[in-house]
Amino acid sequence: MKKTKKAVFLGKWNHYKSLFLVLVFGILYGASVYNYLLFHSLVELFSIIIGSLIFVITWNSRDQLENNYLIFLGGAYFFIAGLDLFHTLAYKGMGVFPAFGSNLPTQLWISARYVEAATLLIAPILLGLKRKIKILYPFLIYLVIFIALLVSIFGGFFPTCYIEEEGLTAFKIVSEYLISIVLGLALYLLYKKKASFEKRIFNLLAVAIVLTIFSEIAFTFYISVYGFSNFVGHFFKLISFFLVYQALIVTGFREPFSLLFREKKEAVDREKFLHSLLRHDVKNKIQVIRGYLDLAKEHDIPEEAEKHIAKAIDGANNSMDIIKKVKTLVSLPKESQYKVELQLLIEGVSDEYKSLFDGDIKLECEKGIEVLGGSF
Repeated sequence: MKKTKKAVFLGKWNHYKSLFLVLVFGILYGASVYNYLLFHSLVELFSIIIGSLIFVITWNSRDQLENNYLIFLGGAYFFIAGLDLFHTLAYKGMGVFPAFGSNLPTQLWISARYVEAATLLIAPILLGLKRKIKILYPFLIYLVIFIALLVSIFGGFFPTCYIEEEGLTAFKIVSEYLISIVLGLALYLLYKKKASFEKRIFNLLAVAIVLTIFSEIAFTFYISVYGFSNFVGHFFKLISFFLVYQALIVTGFREPFSLLFREKKEAVDREKFLHSLLRHDVKNKIQVIRGYLDLAKEHDIPEEAEKHIAKAIDGANNSMDIIKKVKTLVSLPKESQYKVELQLLIEGVSDEYKSLFDGDIKLECEKGIEVLGGSF
């Protein structure tokens, strides 16, 4: 029973994954003891790869993807990963930006977390929109935010977050708690919109947000950027991104209908239901109406009423023909459908048969009109 509940809560979880996580924890802890810079680089590299993959998958699925939450996250996570990349390069000991000290990576970290928290807070709200958002819009918005943050940080306008030999500033500590509150609100809004996700996907995203909150709280305690609290915060972040990986990357590749194409599947199911309704319920009703009309014709009725009945029968027959055509269109394979420019099609047909007519054939057709063609 416990195994079943766990499978439902976090998906297909097994002992191998648990063993893998324990092994990863052991390796990373050993790396942190041997060389903390190595541990930090590995953890941040993982989050950067995941953030980039989320964007790549969302971008390449933008035509099929209808979930505004995922579209918005896809456009944002590319730049969150970008800020994490700068944070990794700026970390103490990397030597990429030696003149800035430990304040620079801390500023880059807190800016990335502000952007991430704001994204997770806004994303559930977008699920209420009736229109699908284009990924280009959040991409451009976050590009501007990304550039503005880098300019403010490297230009010395961003508040100080870390002072050597003193530790974290009040701004940094308050920011971590504020980010935690925002993430808590994001979790609440996600819960309110959980019907838009598969149950296990919602659970994975929810646990990821909770672990991110734990990570932020852990980062309020450290004095040294190589301290144990810093290690715990980064490890919580690693698990959080691993769960996002499970929710968005693995599920997106292995079970696309479960997440990325959930709305596509629902649309297909809805189409099948409406087609079934049309073929069976509506068709049966029309046949009953036509039957009663045929019976009415057998009675002695006025000529005028007979004309009306004849028109009603013709209408019923036309409705049956429309149902047959709809059935033919639905059964038409998608691969055999293609767009045809109407003017070129008409010109080709007229050239082929113009020898059968006397004189020239004059065509008047607006250019650029396309129709759906295919073999029936």
